[in-house]
Amino acid sequence: MIELQKRSGEAGDHWLQLFSQVQDSKLESDIDRLCRDFLCNPDVTSSVPIDQVIQKFDFVPLAQTGINAEDFVAELQENMAAHSINTGSPFCIGHMTALLPNFIRPLAKLVASLNQNQVKLETAQATTFFEHQALCQLHQAFYGHCDAYYRAQQVHSESGLGVMTSGGTLANTTALQCARNHSLLEFGNVEQEGLPQVLMNAGFRRSVVICSRLGHYSIQKSLGTLGIGRSNLLDVAVDAHQRMDLNALKAIIAQCQANNWHVIAIVAVAGTTECGAFDNIEAVADIAAEQGIHLHVDAAWGGAVIFSERHRHLLQGIERADSITVDAHKQLYTPLGSGIVLFRNPDLLHCISTTANYIIRKGSRDLGRHSLEGSRPAMVIYLQAVLQLLGRQGLGSLLEKNIETCGAMAAVIADSEDFELLTQPQSNIFLYRYMPPAIRGKNSFTESEVHRLNEVNIAIQETQKQRGRSLVSRTLHTLPDGQSAVALRVVIANPLTEIDHCVQVLDEQRSIAQRLI
Repeated sequence: MIELQKRSGEAGDHWLQLFSQVQDSKLESDIDRLCRDFLCNPDVTSSVPIDQVIQKFDFVPLAQTGINAEDFVAELQENMAAHSINTGSPFCIGHMTALLPNFIRPLAKLVASLNQNQVKLETAQATTFFEHQALCQLHQAFYGHCDAYYRAQQVHSESGLGVMTSGGTLANTTALQCARNHSLLEFGNVEQEGLPQVLMNAGFRRSVVICSRLGHYSIQKSLGTLGIGRSNLLDVAVDAHQRMDLNALKAIIAQCQANNWHVIAIVAVAGTTECGAFDNIEAVADIAAEQGIHLHVDAAWGGAVIFSERHRHLLQGIERADSITVDAHKQLYTPLGSGIVLFRNPDLLHCISTTANYIIRKGSRDLGRHSLEGSRPAMVIYLQAVLQLLGRQGLGSLLEKNIETCGAMAAVIADSEDFELLTQPQSNIFLYRYMPPAIRGKNSFTESEVHRLNEVNIAIQETQKQRGRSLVSRTLHTLPDGQSAVALRVVIANPLTEIDHCVQVLDEQRSIAQRLI
């Protein structure tokens, strides 16, 4: 037997102690205090200019022996937390990241302590089935099969109702990977032979994906990743309500047929990132079914509407989708990043199955068989907590409150003399802009007036962000006359945001604008 040399008293013992599972109570209390201080500050961030924040993270050589925990916590407090964005502030109404439920933080300790890798059963024994259970519950919410159907799925190792991913981009990519492989299956194995060879086998000149002009940029990234090519994303024009124009969709499909282009999928959007618009899923599903094309619904943002009796009509027809993306870290209130892709036909996932001799073997229950990721944490613990502690009614009630607050803010803007509503909120996102009273009533604007309006709205958003008290985002919006307008963008995702908070955000913008003009 080889005896390892004891190094008692050497510096190495200190490093080994960092792996002791006896928690340092002072470190834990210091971190808890840092978290409380951060969350209790209503400001969105500090008012320190970004160039000064960058200087706090100048390069320093890696320490030879490391620093003590107290010094590290102090650095976290001074340089990191003090200048982070408090996405949970009720005044942070510009992005799709919001306040988390209070049970999430203690659960984070459990997730880190278990440290499960969800791609294989040997490193995620119980959480594998915990995840499958959650996928069954979400699948039933969207596709509506009976309880017995999901009990049967539970016992089949090859079941593929869906996949959890580290975000909506990977969820969309997984859906389109399945659509690509399945749509060309009779002509070859894309995973083995490659897309160009299979297209050649089929006699197609090109392979494309069709999506709304307001589709998320992750669809472009997916096409690049999957070898389809970003230039093969065909954008569909939108109507006055920012929904996919159905006649334009039919025209693009006809163009594809005339040119012998293979259509991998049509992507409908349930809650566009830009303005929260919902495509007419039922009508798009009719067109997809008639043409035999895979229908994917990107419901990363709007999927949670399924839990609202009052607003679920926005998702009418979603049960006909071949695949659906939902982001749990958006309106299901889990931490970043947690995406989900669901499949109407459980066999579809077999098109991307991958196995290995040492792990993820054929016939196993390893979740990694259908995953692009080789490692993934047990985010399902957060998801299950939300589903079980809030339930359908809780999730629906929170969503309805946010939509109501969003509508109230839009009404305030519509009634004001110095703001203009650019899109009516379909859910809890809308666009608007500052409009000086002196020109508000004009039917049209000169090029120089449009330019000045855009400059003012950019300055309002950037100045408000720099002050750090509140935050909206901004985007470019195409007006009915074809002109591009800088639009201020509101996202009400925090159930603790009230209309009074929204009015204060507008008052600050009004104050900034008056100094600019």
